Amino acid sequence: MFWIGKSLLHLKLFDDAKTIFRDMKRDFASSPLIKYVDKELERLEKTDELPVPTPAIAKGEEKYASQTDQPRNRQIGRFA
Repeated sequence: MFWIGKSLLHLKLFDDAKTIFRDMKRDFASSPLIKYVDKELERLEKTDELPVPTPAIAKGEEKYASQTDQPRNRQIGRFA
C-alpha cells in the first residue's frame, strides 16, 4: 500500500495518496513503513502548496539513467 501511495504522489493525486496513507496507518499500525507514512502525511498536511514528489532516481544515478533513456540506433530486421 505504501508504494501505491507514493505512486499516487508522483501522479499528483494528493488526496488519494492521503487516503491510502491514512488507511495504511489505521490497518497496519505495526508496519515498519509507518514512520515513512507519517512523514508523507506530515508533508502533505503541513503545506498548502502542492508538494513536489521525491525523485525516482537516487542521487548519483543520473548518469546511468541518461544512458538508458537515449534511443538506440540499431537496425531490427529489414524494416529499420
